[in-house]
Amino acid sequence: MKKVTLLIVACIATLVLQAQNLLVNPGFEQWVDGKPTGWIFDKTVATITPETTIAVTDTSLKVVATGTYWVTQNVTVTPGKTYTLKMSYYIGAGDGTDFRIWSNFYNMSGTTQVWATMTTADSLALKGPGGNNLTAYFPNETGVWKTYEYEVVAPAGFTNFSFQVRAYSAATIYLDDFSFAEKAAPSPTPIVTTLWENGATAGRLPKWFLTTTNKTRGIGASNDYVYVATRDGLNGKNVFVYNAATGDSVAALNTTDITLGTFALNDVGVTEDGKIIVASLGANTNFKIYMYDNMTATPTVLLFYPEAAPGGRTGDLFTVTGNYSRGTAKIFTASATAPSQIWVLEMENGVWKTERTLVATMSSDVTAAVAACVAPKPDGSMYWKAAGQSFKFIKADGTIDALGAGFSLYSNSIKYIGHSEKFNLDYVALFTYGGGKECAEIVSLTPGDLSTCKLIARTPSIGTNANVGGTGDIAVRYDATGNPIIYMVSTNNGFGAYKIQGLELSPLTALKTAVDNVNLDIYPNPATGVVYLSDMATNVKLFSVSGQLVKEAFMTRSLQVDGLKGVYVMQIEAQNGRATKRLIIK
Repeated sequence: MKKVTLLIVACIATLVLQAQNLLVNPGFEQWVDGKPTGWIFDKTVATITPETTIAVTDTSLKVVATGTYWVTQNVTVTPGKTYTLKMSYYIGAGDGTDFRIWSNFYNMSGTTQVWATMTTADSLALKGPGGNNLTAYFPNETGVWKTYEYEVVAPAGFTNFSFQVRAYSAATIYLDDFSFAEKAAPSPTPIVTTLWENGATAGRLPKWFLTTTNKTRGIGASNDYVYVATRDGLNGKNVFVYNAATGDSVAALNTTDITLGTFALNDVGVTEDGKIIVASLGANTNFKIYMYDNMTATPTVLLFYPEAAPGGRTGDLFTVTGNYSRGTAKIFTASATAPSQIWVLEMENGVWKTERTLVATMSSDVTAAVAACVAPKPDGSMYWKAAGQSFKFIKADGTIDALGAGFSLYSNSIKYIGHSEKFNLDYVALFTYGGGKECAEIVSLTPGDLSTCKLIARTPSIGTNANVGGTGDIAVRYDATGNPIIYMVSTNNGFGAYKIQGLELSPLTALKTAVDNVNLDIYPNPATGVVYLSDMATNVKLFSVSGQLVKEAFMTRSLQVDGLKGVYVMQIEAQNGRATKRLIIK
């Protein structure tokens, strides 16, 4: 009785992403002693020859069978991963019972092959066209090349796959272009758009921006304004304000009360509700953090270490997250001495704490961590980077990835952009310096897996002036549709704004804790001032796209959103279930 075929029933016209073919000599191009190398031939009831006239590539395998003839190759697989099986065939002559595939997953137990069960859908589909069909043959379509493909998941516990094709008596078959490859994960295709540049390349540097002093190195952004921290200009301590949409000059902060420190003012950041944070650089003494309520206010001191700050030199760069009005704002700093330490200043009962908390201590091999910076994620984990140092990952419990990634060593400031559920990727932005760079780079990686780091996009070089200290900074905001806007400053070269599209960010990923099970609507959307709910909610939470809680209300059918702008996520709990909605606020 003729056995069952192992390939595919219908031609699947889906795009197959390129991946490494696990088969050796898949096109039957190499022959030794009358046989194509890499393949096993289990029977002698056929004549096989290389054929160049009828071939997809240069050479095909011609099989003229006088009985059941097996062509086999075995490969190693990883359980749980998806593989694409593909082959081209040409029926020269036959009666409709000419050939089929006869493949399966297996394990080796000594010298014995232990085959996977035939009850799984994938195994059954591999046994014949149409799936679950153990007796079918390939259609008797003579005189034309055909291609069959099938995607299959390697079952748990099985580490081998046998790719086997069987030809039967009186059949003449041509085989070519075989493939068995792990299906490549879909990947983003970022598009970088320059919104504006006040830079050397564009010839639009502000008068105060000097190109040889290495004194402009910090940037922060709200939804409306960009803040540039510099020691250029009057009194050597300035924060200049620019329109976030156009790059036009708006104002300058009052820095009269900014005093002390190795550099009195070195970096700037902004909370999600627009509170402006500035800090000194404290190499030995006088590390200070300040907050401005708004652009016309005078700064309030949040933290002051008149002696050496815990952790040593700090304030080169810092990262601000959260919402001050809601008590969720945080300020992350990282020291530059060995071993580099990460500290966070948090809020409690609506006010800033009086001391920072040590979050993590880097390994002692992190020696000269110039311009160390961290990129916190909503789940409490963090990415860490410093100039000349490898990329590090700190888990939510404070433990540190032992290896790190030697990726973009000539970079320092790092900011977390977000996560894509579609691609299962985290994205971070890095300021990168050196020849042909002076730009922001977008890096993707599987969350927490530094071995998967990949450079996927880069903003244009903003200038070619020498950046001796390799200093610069990045801030991230989002447009009305959730695309990140990268604000970047490069010492001696300028600053600019860039939109990144195509990352497919998933603002809901880190926020959903249960499956939506109720049909609740919100309106209007986009909203201004207030957003209404279609039913009474017992609890409503409004999150930023970075996962920070912005507003919360109870027993309501509306939510005031005055003073907010951008893309947010609403988690709504009602008597009969929950819903998660994406909200745009104008």
